[in-house]
Amino acid sequence: MSKGAMLQKLIAQANKKYGDGTIIRGGEYPVLQRMSTGVFALDVEIGGGVPKGRIVIFTGNESTGKTSIAKLTIAQFQRTCRNCMKPLVADQETNTFCCDDPVPHRAFFVDIEGTFDPVWFEALGGDREALYLCQPQFSEQAVDIVEAVIRTGDVDVVVVDSIAMMTPADEIEKSAEDTIVGLHARLTNRMMRSIQAAFNSLGSQNVRKPSVILINQLRDKVGVMFGSPTVMPGGRGQKYANSITISFTARPSERIYETLGKKDEKKPVGVVVRFNVDKNKTFPPFRSGRFTLYTDDSEEYGTRKGEVDNEMQIVRYGVRYGLIEKSGSWYSFEDVKEQGEQAMGLAIMRKPELRAKLEEALLRKIVGK
Repeated sequence: MSKGAMLQKLIAQANKKYGDGTIIRGGEYPVLQRMSTGVFALDVEIGGGVPKGRIVIFTGNESTGKTSIAKLTIAQFQRTCRNCMKPLVADQETNTFCCDDPVPHRAFFVDIEGTFDPVWFEALGGDREALYLCQPQFSEQAVDIVEAVIRTGDVDVVVVDSIAMMTPADEIEKSAEDTIVGLHARLTNRMMRSIQAAFNSLGSQNVRKPSVILINQLRDKVGVMFGSPTVMPGGRGQKYANSITISFTARPSERIYETLGKKDEKKPVGVVVRFNVDKNKTFPPFRSGRFTLYTDDSEEYGTRKGEVDNEMQIVRYGVRYGLIEKSGSWYSFEDVKEQGEQAMGLAIMRKPELRAKLEEALLRKIVGK
């Protein structure tokens, strides 16, 4: 028998027994597809967007934008074609579509916390009529539903909000006086294994595996003198199973206020959100960035509820990577020249073609996309 014939025979038998593609060559593995989060800085720092077929964890303290960014990501999925990965409506004026068979990405939201707000979701650009929503009674039900949804292969993004609020059935049925040790962690680990098994069931060459975004919270450690004083509930298994972990922070001192009639009267209209990429298996990790999320309409800033300052982020990255020339307070790119960062951002906003060109050039330079 020739050299390597035994291996080829084994591969043929495995593919026949378990299905084609059970064993493949590395060159046959598909390139990782990514979807924008709707936040330019976040896309850049994690490698071009949320990867498909991977688990991503959003964590942080309360009111740091975790759920909002997950919903913003869902909105980006809904506006993108499942077949060609391009915006569904290619030309707004002629209302022409991206390809011959335009199909929007499908999204599934598991609302364990019971805090889903359809009005805020629409403000972020989402289509609630096209969103599948589930509010499970207990966590085992959530795990089974998430696994079953992924195995269908018909859903493109699954969001679970949140791991910290997952309540096992035993915890519900037993008295609050009963001590239950490690039950939540065991359930979380089972969820991670179930998700990965569901991914594997779709085949290693399948490019339509969904992105799974798990939202988690932070808890204080007791008696910690050194190191991080916080921990994510649900055990350590989740930290190993996911591909990307992003922690969000929002300082009260960086909230944005709009001045009302009197100088001493102000209302909050936005917040500066900072993020750190604590883990990334798909791109160089330990990167960080910031963006502004507007939580209300503002005439003073010319923004609307649910908007993100992507144009300002593009200006900052353009200057950092030498695509936008900065001389004193003047910014210039091609035939556009403005004084001040905000004025340059508004100029880019008014010219969609220029923005698309600059955004594409930045992604190509930074991410290689």
